[in-house]
Amino acid sequence: MKTDLKTAVLLLIVFIVTIVGTVLFAIYILSSLSTLNVKLYSTPTESLMYLGYLIIALLVGTILTLFAIKRKMFKIMKIIFIIVSGLILLSFFSFLLPAIFAITAAVVVEFYYYKYAGRMGRNVVNILIFISVGSIIALDLGFLPSVILTAVIAVYDYIAVFKTKHMITLANGMKDLAYFSAITLAAIKKNAKIMIGGGDLIFPAVLVTATFLYSPIAGFYVFVGAVAGLAVLLLTGQKKKAYPAMSFIGPAELIALGVYFLIAAL
Repeated sequence: MKTDLKTAVLLLIVFIVTIVGTVLFAIYILSSLSTLNVKLYSTPTESLMYLGYLIIALLVGTILTLFAIKRKMFKIMKIIFIIVSGLILLSFFSFLLPAIFAITAAVVVEFYYYKYAGRMGRNVVNILIFISVGSIIALDLGFLPSVILTAVIAVYDYIAVFKTKHMITLANGMKDLAYFSAITLAAIKKNAKIMIGGGDLIFPAVLVTATFLYSPIAGFYVFVGAVAGLAVLLLTGQKKKAYPAMSFIGPAELIALGVYFLIAAL
């Protein structure tokens, strides 16, 4: 994944914007629900159950997507993407606008996304989608389940890229249907594309957000760890080779979290 410095910096900026946006949006959601006297936090048992459901959903979704790619069911996949992305955008705007305006905004953005948006336009909408998904997952999971999820995804990503290699199959099969599944940037001088998957943006943001809500200082440590993990990957990985980004970012986040607790204990 190694690329020129300018593109690496740009991708790091996108990464940072996504994480910071997720944290801020989660805080905004909590503030909005608090105003309505709605309690969002789940009990520890409910959070762990949600974690289990989430992991199962990710595995089932991966299996179904691989099946669809093998069968070349791209039209069906596009319809599913349209429905899912539309619902996510509606959820995003629902927290910001009255119902009728939220629906209008979601429809307009969705239409632009699939009809007129180029690569950079889709990147911008993708960031909104990632922020919405990441904030909801972080709020539903809470701190400890988010730590567990990060560890699980880091191991899974390594296996999926280097062992079973099905993640590479997914990336190649969806490169022409990259709606809301990835951020794609192009190196200016060499016109070479670099892609980071949506999960590699959402999952780091989930842990940073959940940790920040647990302790803002701890959240900052995890944030620094996430950025450092991605930076190491971007600046050391070989070009034209797939890497499990979460296997770099996740451990860096967990190490940073461990450093925080070690310092706090002294």
